[in-house]
Amino acid sequence: MIEPVDAFSNTKPTIGPLMRRHSVLLIALLFPRLALAQYPTPQGVAVPAPVARQNPFSAASSLPFQAPPFDKIGDADFQPAIEEGMTRNLAEVEAIANNPDAPTFANTIEAMERSGAMLTRVQRVFGALTQSNTNPTLQRIQADEAPKLAAHRDTIYLNPKLFARVKTIYDQRDALNLDAESKWLVERYFRNFIRAGAQLSDADKTTLKALNQEESTLSTQYRQHVLADTKDSAIVVGKKADLAGLSESDIAAAAQGIEKLIAIYFSGTDDQLRVGVVFAIAGEYPHALCAKLFGEFSVL
Repeated sequence: MIEPVDAFSNTKPTIGPLMRRHSVLLIALLFPRLALAQYPTPQGVAVPAPVARQNPFSAASSLPFQAPPFDKIGDADFQPAIEEGMTRNLAEVEAIANNPDAPTFANTIEAMERSGAMLTRVQRVFGALTQSNTNPTLQRIQADEAPKLAAHRDTIYLNPKLFARVKTIYDQRDALNLDAESKWLVERYFRNFIRAGAQLSDADKTTLKALNQEESTLSTQYRQHVLADTKDSAIVVGKKADLAGLSESDIAAAAQGIEKLIAIYFSGTDDQLRVGVVFAIAGEYPHALCAKLFGEFSVL
């Protein structure tokens, strides 16, 4: 946990060795390089290498049901995790596609089901946050990674060796003694490969890849523009009296956990209709101030 800047402000002034120890501690906390330069490591004493922080998505969560460890996840973790997840996933897929053994349900379909674990972990959390609690950093990552993820998907589904293995199992599915669930999974994979363009010519695959990357970029831009327009179209109310019609119980319930300002969100029958109402629950604030404060809220 990061301590506040004034964490030492309540320490009583002390002279002598105790004060010097406090001064050294403060210097070491705020200026580690300066502290090390002032008190160099004695010769012959090995300096341990700094411990690299592990990305919280690099391994499965130890929480119940592998719930994401949100206390350890920061915005800076997402992009490297997505990039590393794609790298791991492609390595796994290449191993499946180049397996010298004859294709079976276990070494192809089941192996594909087990691949991409890290990428799945980070995408589930990233997708949930960008849809419910986004910010400029997450939006930038979303825009940067959208075409890369589209290319990643195409690399998998347009891999001819991998598709050949899936097709072999699909063609033999009735003779493989598969249970209903496994047979459905084989059929689903085959259908997904076909719909992704696995049977296209090489020229058409190249065209499709470009279109998919363009579509992913434009779709991301569109969603972000809709969100920006939604925030800009929010109704800002500077007087509580202007909310006549809302019951006191509704206002009190909505105000819980927020000081001075609350956001009330209404959703109409049209999914694109979003109306945000903000007002001061104590006193009457100028419209400009309400508008400034409202900018800190995401109305989704």
